Amino acid sequence: MVYKQSELLFGDIAELQQNSTRGAILVPMNNSERAKSAVSTALRLASRFRLPLRLQTFLTSDASDEDAKAALQVLRETVSLQKAEPHAAVAIGVRQIADYWDDDEQGVARSIVDAAAETNAALIVLGVHSRRKLFSRTMTQKLLLDVATPVLITTVGDARQWRRVVVAVDFSETSERIAGFAAVWAPHAEFHFVHAVDADLEGKISDAGIQDRMAKCQSALAMFSKEPAGGEERHGHPELAVSQHIVNGPTTESLRRKVEELNADLLVLGTGGRNEPGKTALGGVAAALTDQPPCDLLAISSRCGAQR
Repeated sequence: MVYKQSELLFGDIAELQQNSTRGAILVPMNNSERAKSAVSTALRLASRFRLPLRLQTFLTSDASDEDAKAALQVLRETVSLQKAEPHAAVAIGVRQIADYWDDDEQGVARSIVDAAAETNAALIVLGVHSRRKLFSRTMTQKLLLDVATPVLITTVGDARQWRRVVVAVDFSETSERIAGFAAVWAPHAEFHFVHAVDADLEGKISDAGIQDRMAKCQSALAMFSKEPAGGEERHGHPELAVSQHIVNGPTTESLRRKVEELNADLLVLGTGGRNEPGKTALGGVAAALTDQPPCDLLAISSRCGAQR
């Protein structure tokens, strides 16, 4: 049995406790390069928005206490390899994977959900999971079914800011909520609302209906842009740049093409979750894009509360 082990690398306990009321950024870790790229992105976000950062490794039930200590050492080294000392409180930890019959990946997904709840996570950051499965979902896809916390899948892992953001819009209320999240996490970007109309919907929806949803999303974007995450200032930033696009064809491929056309560096979209069918038509699209996202991908569950 591996008991929970953790330690604080940077910052102090008071800072960690004070900031945790606003939510931490959680990075599930292993020894892969994709996980290390996720750390780089998460550190950048934690420093920019003055949020605590938690790196968490998950071990199987047959791991020993020595394995846990070794995993903590790997986390220390991973953080130390960053180019600059983090300007945020950084904690590392090790915990056992939740027992989920013979499905370790579902166990990891469940453990991440539990860790996010325990740490009041505002965001979960993952690297791209490139391994596809023919007959079952990947861990990331399973995570999106159960998690209420926003999940960022990072493709680059550098220190850039998001400059062009595509927000995928459908007819669910989730569309307005994700517009608010987009404004919070990318306060200095230009935004592009994209409504993809596939063959099943052509002729069943009106242009007026689409424009009404776009207008509601833009209102949400404007409201949340006034209060960026972590209190980051917008002084000197010009008025919000927002454009609207309607594209025809299969939703997944239409979004890919539009992201490439706009040279966007962040795609934000909703995901319905395991027990919420019909809440958003984009839930399956988010899962389909996780293997090869066209840019950084921020998936927002319809269970996520509005963020200020």
